[in-house]
Amino acid sequence: MPEPRAARADFITRVLTSSFAGEVAKRFPFADGEVGVLYTMGRDRATGQACPVLLYVATFPPSPQQGGRHDFGIDFREQPVGSAEEAARVMAQFQRAEAQAFRASCRA
Repeated sequence: MPEPRAARADFITRVLTSSFAGEVAKRFPFADGEVGVLYTMGRDRATGQACPVLLYVATFPPSPQQGGRHDFGIDFREQPVGSAEEAARVMAQFQRAEAQAFRASCRA
């Protein structure tokens, strides 16, 4: 039987795998999780059409049911981008401080 942490880590790695060849996630480990950002394909909320996005993912320790819902400890946000160059520029500026701020905003 797979060890739960290893299975969870494998899942997060799959989530942070781009649909664009050669794109690699920028990842920031924390004591109880991580934050990753990745240039990939997502969906435009207004139109439902596929579009390039930066995918921000924050992980936290899973917690038992709260109010009838299980918290799996994964939050995400998609930010549409106009080009690979724009994505690279935003990712270059995304550092540990921004990762911490994103992670804090997920649980606020």
